[in-house]
Amino acid sequence: MKTQSLNIFKKICLAAGLFCIVSSALLANTANTWTGGASDGNWVTAGNWTAGGPIYDNDYVALPGAVITYTSANNGANDLWINGDTTAGAAPILNINTTGTFTCGGGVFAVSSNLSPAVNNSGGVVNFTGGTLQRASGNASNLEIDVAENTYSSTNVSGTFNMGGTSGNPAIYWGGPSSSGIQVANSGTATGVFNVGGYSQITTAMIKVGEYGGNGTFSVTGGNASIHTTDMQLGGQGGQANGMVSTSCTFSATLDATGGSTIYSTNAVQIGQVSHFSLTLGTGFFATLNQVFTLIDSEAGPFTGTGHFIGLTEGSTISQNGYVFTASYLGTSTNTFGGEAFILTVTSVPEPQTWAMMAAGIGMLMGGRRMRRNG
Repeated sequence: MKTQSLNIFKKICLAAGLFCIVSSALLANTANTWTGGASDGNWVTAGNWTAGGPIYDNDYVALPGAVITYTSANNGANDLWINGDTTAGAAPILNINTTGTFTCGGGVFAVSSNLSPAVNNSGGVVNFTGGTLQRASGNASNLEIDVAENTYSSTNVSGTFNMGGTSGNPAIYWGGPSSSGIQVANSGTATGVFNVGGYSQITTAMIKVGEYGGNGTFSVTGGNASIHTTDMQLGGQGGQANGMVSTSCTFSATLDATGGSTIYSTNAVQIGQVSHFSLTLGTGFFATLNQVFTLIDSEAGPFTGTGHFIGLTEGSTISQNGYVFTASYLGTSTNTFGGEAFILTVTSVPEPQTWAMMAAGIGMLMGGRRMRRNG
């Protein structure tokens, strides 16, 4: 009887031990979930998280449909990951609209990064509408904004970073390691979009879109953005890590009433094998014949890689809303010591419909006068 009781006791202990081990493993992978800001809506308030936030240092964050305003002045020296969880409902949104300075230490500010190939995170959105996102002073580590960046074996990861605000805001600035900067959908089958609009100001070491595989878009809207980088790479160049190249990379420009913004790269800009260009004419756009729009200034020399976007070789034309633009990669760079620029020149403008309407109006007025005289 004692032996049987002892065996039962051993089994209970073994089961309890296994339960503790499994529970520990599950807790280790449990996301610290945003509860909706029960206290003050602030990212750094512990009471706003199920596990007692804030969240830094590569922790997995679950934001099921949450809208969060980041008001902290400093997030420490660790990585900050914003991950959408497709199993938790709506995609998360992080709004950064502080008018102060949002300072990141060495690490990564990541939107919908997949921390593990076994966990499929997607759909995260960051809206950056004010303040400054910058690398911590004196920090020697790299610092990146990664949009839909994931491990090479992961799939279906997506993310969007929207940047734009009022005059003078927002701003991204790093003065540091050459590998710091902005990366969009640079691996796997990720889909990432980085939208630059409003009065955005960007000064960074690199902008890389779809470097090793993925579907990445870098979109610039309007003519009031300031974008400066040391290196810019659009699409894969072949022969890179894992033998992967970009599945799709798009540089998208929208010209509106304020014109179009120029991206200035200190080193020669690389254009990969599957890089595309997309042009949109926004609200209020107006241009005159022979007007030139400089979209990318490759200050150190000619464009490398393929040297041109797919289907848009030197002298190709684009027609939009009655306008015809001729593309050239041989435009004049602001760098007087060399360099070339990707430009669009207006070679045809819409027919002046206003003249026809004016002539019709004058005819109607003259007809009215004759009728009154005859009467």
